Amino acid sequence: MANIVDYLIWRGDLTFAQAPFNEIDNLILSLVSYINFDGIVPGPMYRDIITLEDASKLFFKMYSEEELKVQTISTKLVPFILKKVAATERFRHIGLCKYVSTIDYTDEKQFAALHILLGDGTTYISYRGTDDTLVGWKEDLKMTYITPVPAQIDALAYLEETTKRSRRIIRLGGHSKGGNLAMYAGIMCHSRLKRRILKIYNNDGPGFNKEIIESKNYREMLHKIKTIVPESSVVGMLLEHEEEYLVIKSGNKGILQHDIMEWEVMGNSLIYLEGISENSKRLNDSLTALLGKLEANEKQKFIETVFEALEATGARTVNELMVEKIKNISVILKTLNTMDEKTKDMVTKTIMFLAGEYSKYYVQAITQRQG
Repeated sequence: MANIVDYLIWRGDLTFAQAPFNEIDNLILSLVSYINFDGIVPGPMYRDIITLEDASKLFFKMYSEEELKVQTISTKLVPFILKKVAATERFRHIGLCKYVSTIDYTDEKQFAALHILLGDGTTYISYRGTDDTLVGWKEDLKMTYITPVPAQIDALAYLEETTKRSRRIIRLGGHSKGGNLAMYAGIMCHSRLKRRILKIYNNDGPGFNKEIIESKNYREMLHKIKTIVPESSVVGMLLEHEEEYLVIKSGNKGILQHDIMEWEVMGNSLIYLEGISENSKRLNDSLTALLGKLEANEKQKFIETVFEALEATGARTVNELMVEKIKNISVILKTLNTMDEKTKDMVTKTIMFLAGEYSKYYVQAITQRQG
């Protein structure tokens, strides 16, 4: 079935004046923030703007296609999609600015965002989802017992600081954790700024705890939030959602449906389904039951213990864990042997699950590379 690459072929020659912004444009722009634009897109302190076309050219001067292809991270194909997007009339002239990317190992924070200036006079602020850094994954899990996490604090500050000198209408969006950050910034910003927000797109990102779900800030922005999840959503079903979520069809199976690039489209619209799959419901119920049994301090201990074992390898990214898998498994097992039996059992099962799911991405990456 057709995906966003086909959409670029069908609609890429139409400007935003000829064909208004739609939900697939949102998907594409939410992916743009995954690109490492360090040294390419101007930061928040500058007024300079670079077009997507020029940014793409500079990116591929800095990084060869060969070195990008050997990466095993799940977002490794995004730069190649960028190249296709930047070649279309619809997107080539859009402006990029106010790029920021931070990884803080002390505060355990991974955050990135940028402004995308569209031809219709609006700004799409794209928040990056979780990359392959261990600190990024750890911060995601900390959302189950801490509100706000450092990236959410940064997302709100970024929105308020970078929009002070503009009166443009705003769309917020992101994929995975980026969708959660877009929602958090949009519901927590000051009232004058809220009036300028046209829409908030959460593309398979997690929800919030009850404290936020029941807050006035959240409820007054509910009508502006659009949450999109695939049929077998895992990440997007984490924590709680009060907003209506729309279920779409994906060309992938299971957890691989988290990959936006295989979400199915028809014309300028996604293909919608009646609801999430039974497997997704069961997994969601199981996760909810597991987390519901643990107090905040127990969740914290559990998550800290999982990452203590992973970080003992010296790896800072999932990719680094996979490169020296045999050696790292040995280090992890030695670390686990220092724990009590109950904790060791829970941590072992969790790490095996995460390793299994990431291996699916790894195998898929190799298959695509060989193809």
